[in-house]
Amino acid sequence: MDEQREIQVRTDWQLPAGQVPSPVNQVAIAAAAPLQDGRIDSLILLLGYVAPPLVNTQASAFELDELEAQVQPIIPSAYCTLSINRARELRDVLNAILADVARNE
Repeated sequence: MDEQREIQVRTDWQLPAGQVPSPVNQVAIAAAAPLQDGRIDSLILLLGYVAPPLVNTQASAFELDELEAQVQPIIPSAYCTLSINRARELRDVLNAILADVARNE
């Protein structure tokens, strides 16, 4: 039985009823640590949301400096790894969808 056979498996996204997508305004992508042979075989993808700070339009320079010194937390929406092939598939799907959106603008 040396013959290899490719099969397709049916899947179904298991989202809780009423769940809505999380907003994302921050994206970070990094290469995973290289393998022993130096190849990169996956990417790390982080998606998150940071609430913009409220800025008083009458704020003094000192107050603005204080605001800039603060660190705003990013609330993670997704943190995952993608194989290079899956990352390329994601890129291709995003490009196709964005091209459709651009045609309809």
